[in-house]
Amino acid sequence: DIREVIKKHLTDEKLRERVDKNPYEKVYQELNSPEDSCSDIIRQQFNEIINNAYTDMDILIEKRIKQLNDNERNTLKTFFNKFNYVFTLNQDLFLERCFRYHSLLTNQFSDDFQPIDPFFDLSNGKFGHPDLVRSEMEDLLTKPEYQDVFKYFKLHGSYGWHDKDNSSVHIMGVGFKKGFKVRDYLLLHNYHSFFNEKLTKEKTMLVIIGYGFGDMHINNNIYWGVNKGLKLIVIDKGSYDSFKERLRKAIERTYSYDNIQLPSPENLKIQINDKSDKTIGAINEYYSLEDRNIFDTIELFTQKFRET
Repeated sequence: DIREVIKKHLTDEKLRERVDKNPYEKVYQELNSPEDSCSDIIRQQFNEIINNAYTDMDILIEKRIKQLNDNERNTLKTFFNKFNYVFTLNQDLFLERCFRYHSLLTNQFSDDFQPIDPFFDLSNGKFGHPDLVRSEMEDLLTKPEYQDVFKYFKLHGSYGWHDKDNSSVHIMGVGFKKGFKVRDYLLLHNYHSFFNEKLTKEKTMLVIIGYGFGDMHINNNIYWGVNKGLKLIVIDKGSYDSFKERLRKAIERTYSYDNIQLPSPENLKIQINDKSDKTIGAINEYYSLEDRNIFDTIELFTQKFRET
């Protein structure tokens, strides 16, 4: 739980209360806004705590991956190879550590599960890649002959990524501003455009694992896709009824952050609950993690996918 890790390391009581009452990404966005009255020292400390929390998470993930048995590894490989594209919003390096980096860039995941440092081939063995957001990948993504080669897209960057100024490239924050931050980096902007293009094609299926529907720009892509016939399959914790309630609240809360309503694909103003109801109505299947673990769940899904 990232929020608890952050609170544990905070020494400022008022800031701890803010994190306790609000999403930590909201606090992050507010603290890094010119309008916030906090001191530079507190802002810097909070940002360091955020980075350290993601580092700790990656260490835990790396340990878990080393414990994967053959059956779990085969389940993962079979599952991911069922899809044309894999998009992630998380800052962790789970897939990078599961599969060799070069296989993530192509339309097949590698059979080799030996964990290595992500981006090894691009950075001479160093963790992260300083030029990633202005690399040759930007040009490749704009060329039709390469667009179907790429399989793995990290829409919000990652805590291990750095730009040319050596600043972290991990897009955090809430509401509409997060979408604007993505546009600051050409590579991430191209990733997001590609994501939107694929969701709005006919006869598209999107399988969602663990997304909390807290990002307005992602919600809009999903909503526009739903209007084009996008079918949703969700793997999440808890019952379907509890998920629907969380989904409705998340969409309403996300849109209230910036008090803004975006037009539908038909350029008509729409109400928040229309977005919620249409998204809920588009869910074809729901898999709960209440009674089975994630590996058993994706194995069940993969079996049904094979049969249909």
